[in-house]
Amino acid sequence: MASRYQCCSAIETIQYLFIDSCIANQVWRHFFDIFHVTLRPMEGFQYCFQSWRFSGQFVRQGHIRTIVPLLILWFIWTARNDAKYQDISMEPKRIIWKVYHTISLLHTSHLFRVIHWRGDMDITPLFGISLTTPSLPPPVLVYWRTPPGRSYKINTDGCVKDGFTSG
Repeated sequence: MASRYQCCSAIETIQYLFIDSCIANQVWRHFFDIFHVTLRPMEGFQYCFQSWRFSGQFVRQGHIRTIVPLLILWFIWTARNDAKYQDISMEPKRIIWKVYHTISLLHTSHLFRVIHWRGDMDITPLFGISLTTPSLPPPVLVYWRTPPGRSYKINTDGCVKDGFTSG
């Protein structure tokens, strides 16, 4: 006998659980709105990942737009298991919070860097993340001056290794 979905009598299929259910739909819609991903009727996992993969100019492996869909799927799955085996109701807000929290943890552990947000830097505050590219100090002009009178200047940045000199 096929398993039934927790919130209604629909047969629990992968497509229904992860894409078509009212809970999954609310979660996907939330992140579609944030990332401005075009929301069309889903045609399954392949379309879902393609819509994210091709939704931004700078999307590459490890980019935030490749990680978010995986986190959504993972937390829908864990919420389903919690509902089925621990009698904890599936709540879209809880799933959304877990995605936000995991992204924040990835950033805090330095697994997400500026490059992972390329093209999406404007939405980092929504995730409680502040990404600033370190600014380089302005260049400093250095002048060499002749030492006074009978003084000598010692070259302190030279190098000698195995009889070869440089600097």
